[in-house]
Amino acid sequence: MDRVSSPLKVRQRKGRIWAEDAAGQIVVDGRTKEHWPQRYVAETASGSHRVSARIETGPDPYLPIIDASNREIGRILTRRRQDWILQLVTGESATVSGGGGMFSGISCTIGDLSTAVAPHFAPQRHFTLTLADVVLGRTECDALVVALVWISEMTIAGRISDAGGGAD
Repeated sequence: MDRVSSPLKVRQRKGRIWAEDAAGQIVVDGRTKEHWPQRYVAETASGSHRVSARIETGPDPYLPIIDASNREIGRILTRRRQDWILQLVTGESATVSGGGGMFSGISCTIGDLSTAVAPHFAPQRHFTLTLADVVLGRTECDALVVALVWISEMTIAGRISDAGGGAD
């Protein structure tokens, strides 16, 4: 597997979510259904990273983001799908927001970290994930990208479902 770059083309089929770079090389390759209760387990050039099982503590349930060294690098606060927040161990937070519909591609923005846009026609086929330079320069880049891929996929899939297949 190659090192992560930007933008990435992300695809999902039958529980497999993977991302390809501009050259068509797979840089993130993961599964959702086979690793339950883990939400998403993916391989990158630096190893296996995961969005772990939901932790129900206090008013803010969350999904831990675990890197290849088994360290938590962040959390996805999951009050409701529309209110997700990505919190990194550095103290940074990024709000997850989705948009788009009939006249534009369905999209997902995660703070200043990434933007994902599905094509207007056939949005369920793939989406393009653009990563900010600040993401690519981090030591925990691969684990963070795994989380960004998964969050974007869940947000866009939810918007497609809410829109009845892709159009508002």
